[in-house]
Amino acid sequence: MNYNWIYPKGIPDQSILLATQLKVSPILAQILFNRGIKDYSSAQSFFNHSLKELHNPFLMKDMEKAVDKIIVIVKDIVRSNKYPNEILSDEHSEKPLIDAGSLITVYGDYDVDGTTGTALIVTFFRDIGIKISYYIPGRKSEGYGLNLDAVRQIASSGSRLIITVDCGISAYDEIVEAKKLGVDVVITDHHQVPAAVPPAFAILNPNQDKCPYPYKDLCGAGVAFKLITALRTKLRGNDYFKNKLPNLKRHLDFVALGTIADMAPITGENRHFVDYGLKELTLTNKPGLEALKKIAGCQNKNISVSDVGFLLGPRLNAAGRLETAENVVKLLLSEDADVAEKIATYLNQTNLDRRKIQAEIFREAEELIKNNPGLRESYTIVLVSENWHQGVIGVVASKLMNKYYKPIILIAIEGSMGKASGRSIEGFNLYKNITKCSDLLVKYGGHAMAAGFSIEKTAIDNFIKFFEEESHKSITDPKIFNAPLKIDALVPLDGISHKFYNELEMLEPCGIGNPKPVLMAKNVSLPISPTLVGKKGEHIKFKVKDGKNVKEVIGFNKGNLISKFDFVKDRFDIAFSVSLNKWNNTEKIQLNLKDFRLTLG
Repeated sequence: MNYNWIYPKGIPDQSILLATQLKVSPILAQILFNRGIKDYSSAQSFFNHSLKELHNPFLMKDMEKAVDKIIVIVKDIVRSNKYPNEILSDEHSEKPLIDAGSLITVYGDYDVDGTTGTALIVTFFRDIGIKISYYIPGRKSEGYGLNLDAVRQIASSGSRLIITVDCGISAYDEIVEAKKLGVDVVITDHHQVPAAVPPAFAILNPNQDKCPYPYKDLCGAGVAFKLITALRTKLRGNDYFKNKLPNLKRHLDFVALGTIADMAPITGENRHFVDYGLKELTLTNKPGLEALKKIAGCQNKNISVSDVGFLLGPRLNAAGRLETAENVVKLLLSEDADVAEKIATYLNQTNLDRRKIQAEIFREAEELIKNNPGLRESYTIVLVSENWHQGVIGVVASKLMNKYYKPIILIAIEGSMGKASGRSIEGFNLYKNITKCSDLLVKYGGHAMAAGFSIEKTAIDNFIKFFEEESHKSITDPKIFNAPLKIDALVPLDGISHKFYNELEMLEPCGIGNPKPVLMAKNVSLPISPTLVGKKGEHIKFKVKDGKNVKEVIGFNKGNLISKFDFVKDRFDIAFSVSLNKWNNTEKIQLNLKDFRLTLG
């Protein structure tokens, strides 16, 4: 991948003032400045991880309406003592079951965001003594979002209300059908709103037109949290519920899982959700989460963003990708440690299976690109196969995008239909460009960086042609294909100390929207040649020197760079993040290499 280095030429006077006010280094102040935090007040808000900073949920359009509808049904349940019957089902059944007699059904998406949001709402109702049903569709058998068969099944079970989680905003026909069957729908979603807005009873989506809610980047679980927060507020004055209302802070573990796994930006409210949620996830006594942490090997540590992204999230996602994510909700809701351990073990094995399938799809995709040289010159890469599992192509598309840095779409064909998943690059709105091809699609949805659709097999060739043509129209600067490497600050090696590392830790939690700072050191030398490390020599390790100052550098998956330079003679600029390498009870500052280049003259 070719990087376009973007870095500040100097430290602005305003950030020097900010450093004085905050009593931090000018480098940290510049990092804040680069992220739009340019004055003392906004910096205090950034560092003050208080739940009091959360916005009033009733600012969200339709919130009052949604809450009032739910409370009417809740009161009916209490008055009639009408609770759903227990249904015993095989824990690996492919078809989700709906409890007969439940007046409320939560309909969640099958990814981590949808399943955690579903568990969050069901747990809230369980906490206040109301049992409700939930439904998670099968990715392969039913596809994304609401489907007509499920809506009809929910209606026939006696439900009067469907609450969607992380889906529903594109389900126009399904919600029309629900209304015909006498079932109201409250949509909680965060995806882009289509031109034809479904006629739901209420829509909770901060991205919908004329929604005054100030923070627009909530994930599905985040919107679900705002709903139960509003419900709790409204129920507070009801004598029946006053001693049952839960402390919602302890359920932020679900919100943090959904936010991180869905790659929502860790800014604004999400920053508070993730910060508190990771603490709750570390200390949780929920049997399902304890079992999940144990099987992932992170039960005895402070849970981090990367733990969720690389250990916990993939295990929760795997079931929805390969089979049914109903087991994920069962895990999250489990109150029995033995049951939770069995489900966690099953999810872990499913994740291992997913990784094998993913590796094979990636290998086949690479072969398709290799055998079609024209794709190297195209603006987009669309690959098609009848051998691919629909549930895994999104992960592979992401890996290919990171390697080739182009918009990538993979289409898995089964019978006469294709299911597609795409990932995009900065500056190319994938959802909008797919929308331009909507006449060729059966169904589509998503957002700027990730989207998916269904398409008839006979329309795929026309889609590929038209999508590439539309992409040429929307991409006016070819530099878009050079991945931006945004550097926060230039720093001399002698400025990188344990004290400086501790300052950088003040920026946590870091992730999408608030990445770990990338720094740059100019005109450094290598006192000795680098070495390859790792089982396959895939990593590169070396030391850099600036005057008398020497620092260790590790470049993960950058072993291929070792043959490109004369390391003894040349001088380099390096871009890196700062980490703390803990080994044998010692702690040493280490630079994690992002990129390096010959020093410009």
